[in-house]
Amino acid sequence: LIQKATDGDKDWFLDSGATTHLTHRDDWIEEYNGRTTHTVAIANGTDITTKGCGVVKIPLATKKTMVAHDVRHAPELALNLLSVSRIAAQKKTLIFDEDGCRIVDLAIEVPRQHILGTATQYNGLYRLNRCDQWAMTVQDVPDLWHRRLGHLSRGSMKLLQDGQATGIPSDAITKTDCVTCLKGKQCRLPFPKSATKRSKEVLELVHSDICGPMQVA
Repeated sequence: LIQKATDGDKDWFLDSGATTHLTHRDDWIEEYNGRTTHTVAIANGTDITTKGCGVVKIPLATKKTMVAHDVRHAPELALNLLSVSRIAAQKKTLIFDEDGCRIVDLAIEVPRQHILGTATQYNGLYRLNRCDQWAMTVQDVPDLWHRRLGHLSRGSMKLLQDGQATGIPSDAITKTDCVTCLKGKQCRLPFPKSATKRSKEVLELVHSDICGPMQVA
């Protein structure tokens, strides 16, 4: 919402970010109900309080009159705002383009092939329907094909390049050492659970547990 001084205090502004109609002109409101107060959050993060609500009849340049219901009286607001979602809720269609907006009192069907995207009305605002999956270019790393083929050896990959498979690029074989393959080929000697050599002479090395007894409770 906008909250700053303007010369056009008689104008109405269409606002897709407004969830309700707002005006600072209480003299425009018919069937005024001053017993209903609400708090409205505006774009700068602050809240303003509405003093009442009612019906406003807005004369249009087309010589027609648009009736806006449940218009909130917000004395602190400098501009008069019409909520796009509230207008759409009255079975009106709003068409925006680079020249402005047209409000049409009938439903318009757009051919599916011309629909670029859609948005869903959510609590008076329009949330864009988007896809979380983005197509991104995969950058080849030196050992990418080696990993794709299950860590195949260089010799076997050379056979694939020589005609046993299609789609293998010429730079698929690299001289980079594969860390995973190196780790997989390493071996470790077993650790015996008990010592096979016992000390038999004086001053020989002895391993013993010199800690205890332990207090367990």
